[in-house]
Amino acid sequence: MEVGNVKFLDSLNYFPMPLTALPKAFDLKELKKGYFPHLFNTLAHQNYLGPIPALDFYDPDHLKEDTREKLLKWHGEREAEGYVFDFQKEIVEYCISDVEILTQACLKFRDLMKTETTVDPFQESTTIASCCNKVFRRNFLKPETIGVIPKGGYRWRENQSKIAIQWMLWEEHQRGIKIQHAAKGIETIVKGHKVDGFL
Repeated sequence: MEVGNVKFLDSLNYFPMPLTALPKAFDLKELKKGYFPHLFNTLAHQNYLGPIPALDFYDPDHLKEDTREKLLKWHGEREAEGYVFDFQKEIVEYCISDVEILTQACLKFRDLMKTETTVDPFQESTTIASCCNKVFRRNFLKPETIGVIPKGGYRWRENQSKIAIQWMLWEEHQRGIKIQHAAKGIETIVKGHKVDGFL
């Protein structure tokens, strides 16, 4: 989607993985996505200042085993040290971390693609699939080795609506006649004008 000179792209169309996987996938140094109690993010807790929220608020049962183990260790350490949880501070830091990770991953991905393939994924495509297709066509497809199908295909030379063709086929069937139309090759020209159907 484009608004003025701003283009909106969905990073999930390029990186089908959770944000937590991006630092490892792109070897981003000094970046680590922490943990946030998403289930604690309610209107009642917006100004919370106190002990770290209970582990259940971090939804550990819906995490992969290795991630869950890291969360349990991290949470236990925070509880043991008497960590003071300031909701407003934590949510801002968590959001900033998300943006920094995604920004650096996108920049590294773009640089890698441009360097290795000469394709700018964010300027020339909207998904990883369309980006790969562009890379193939630009760098590996030999000229004149694949046919380009004309718009509308080979069968219908003329532009004709599906419902009009269906109606003419029905008329042929009902009346036991043959009508020349676009689905049968070409529309007939009568006095310089194409007609949809001709007996």
